[in-house]
Amino acid sequence: MKKVNFGVIGLGRIANDFCNDLVKSDNARLCAVASRSEAKSKDFANKYGAEKAYDSYKLLVEDEDIDIVYIATPHVFHKDISIMCMERGKSVLCEKPAGVNEKELLEIIECAKQNNVFFMEGMWTRFFPISQKLIEIVKNNELGEIRHIEANFGFGSWNDININNAEHRLFSPALAGGAILDVGIYPIAFTTWLKGKAPENIQTFAKITPLGVDGNTTAIFSYDDNCLAMLQCSVCQQTSSYGRIYFDNGSIELDRFYKPYCMKITHNDGTSENTIDDYQKLGYHGFIYEIEHVIECLNKGLKMSPYYTWEDSLEIVRIMDIMRKQIGLIYPFE
Repeated sequence: MKKVNFGVIGLGRIANDFCNDLVKSDNARLCAVASRSEAKSKDFANKYGAEKAYDSYKLLVEDEDIDIVYIATPHVFHKDISIMCMERGKSVLCEKPAGVNEKELLEIIECAKQNNVFFMEGMWTRFFPISQKLIEIVKNNELGEIRHIEANFGFGSWNDININNAEHRLFSPALAGGAILDVGIYPIAFTTWLKGKAPENIQTFAKITPLGVDGNTTAIFSYDDNCLAMLQCSVCQQTSSYGRIYFDNGSIELDRFYKPYCMKITHNDGTSENTIDDYQKLGYHGFIYEIEHVIECLNKGLKMSPYYTWEDSLEIVRIMDIMRKQIGLIYPFE
């Protein structure tokens, strides 16, 4: 398999986790990194052994050695950076959400088509071995039909000193802050993936922060087959991060469903079994599975992942648009 040269734009916590895994891949090379701070870019490059460090996103994008750019900036900048990369012939792996609304994502996808390059939103959850095992169980109907789903993901505190900080990415309307886009995308994507379709009906409730974004959000999804899902997300409250799926003939529970390492299957007769993939013991943060999938797509000449398609991303962002509309959250740039 041909080694793929990666460039990384945006060098925060997620980029650190991503590069921790990237440099362990035999099929990838960390070619260059870019930050608006020269010192930060050089420090990051030294930490992960990147060949080049840029203090300009544009300079990285113009580097002819780079095959694909991983974008890990705040999501309000994703569209413009993705388009800048693809217009220069670079493939793109962009952290979720790739677009803050359907309009932005459609622009990104159209740019990928026009420039004939690979593009994928970074929904890493789908590529974990535990996730693969879970969807196999669902598709094979091993436990019967899904009747109910619960998925939670929350962190933070209502006493956060940044809650009134209009420049903080989690709380700023101008930076597309709030729980739905930052963490709510995970339970939404999880539920939609398991069901294989969007819900028939959505009801959303939220507690709004002083600056006007959603701090805590709860949504109820109903489907035309009588399945219900309850989703919770927060950037102002520490919650569990479990996912539970209830079937006709049993249930499945995943702790940290968005980056699962253990899956417990409980049958209706009370018997249970565990499946474990302790990737952290191997030194990974979990991005390695997504990375290897993207490399495989590029080596096959694909422009879209067959496993996480553009339509998958669109379905999720359309749901988020509906949820935000229901709670009255419209960003100033929309």
